[in-house]
Amino acid sequence: TEMSSGLIPYSKFLELITLMELRLSQTKYSEARTLPLHPAQAEFMQSKAYVSALLGGRGVGKTYAGSVKTLLQAKNREPWMCVSPDSGVVIDTTLPTFIDVARKFKKLLRYVVSPYPRVWFRTQDKGTANIIFRSGEKPDKLRGPNKAGLWIDEASVQLEDVFDIAIATLRIKGASNQVFMTMTPRGRHHWTFHKFYQSIDDYEVLQVPKSELLDVNGAMFKLRPDTELVKAASYENPFLPDGYAERLISQYTAAFAQQEVEGNF
Repeated sequence: TEMSSGLIPYSKFLELITLMELRLSQTKYSEARTLPLHPAQAEFMQSKAYVSALLGGRGVGKTYAGSVKTLLQAKNREPWMCVSPDSGVVIDTTLPTFIDVARKFKKLLRYVVSPYPRVWFRTQDKGTANIIFRSGEKPDKLRGPNKAGLWIDEASVQLEDVFDIAIATLRIKGASNQVFMTMTPRGRHHWTFHKFYQSIDDYEVLQVPKSELLDVNGAMFKLRPDTELVKAASYENPFLPDGYAERLISQYTAAFAQQEVEGNF
């Protein structure tokens, strides 16, 4: 109304245009950061435990979830590290997934692939952070740098030394210093199982909340302190093609389907 009457000063006009552009950019940013998540992925995002994991069947979107969790948790000027089983997984899966998610979030700044893949991105507190992508083939090479957060992708096909050596890099004061893993489970004798569960006797069973108990063929286990495990089956991901999980089940043995589709230890 003021503009049509010809009474608005030019300086006020510029102020309104700037405000309009700001609101438009904020609206676009808000839409861009609303990425689709299924319930298990969303629960994984919210975990504040020192050690957390998204344990899922094939196609659950574990690497996608790990990328989103990193982008949401990293703070200004923090260096993060992601460890994948080998350089092939880094280049073929983990790195491109992270770059794609960061780009969709409108957070991607730049990246390099040599000497080690590294991505710089915007943080939720309006700063910048970076994440380096390393191979777990030689765990001793993970020693040295200080990190604010650690993501181990496909943890169940990596050595326990990767976890034990890499978590010692989480020593930045004031950072979350959390480690989270994305993985398809292996059996209860695998090291990843024992990072989350410890065996208990019949007396202890009565004292532990049912939500923290796990019965594996009659053997009882409870969650370790300051850990959180989120489980998802392949068919819980609504973004997969129709019939994906059913086709896998038709080809697998019952035990293998429990691991690869149901996401059970």
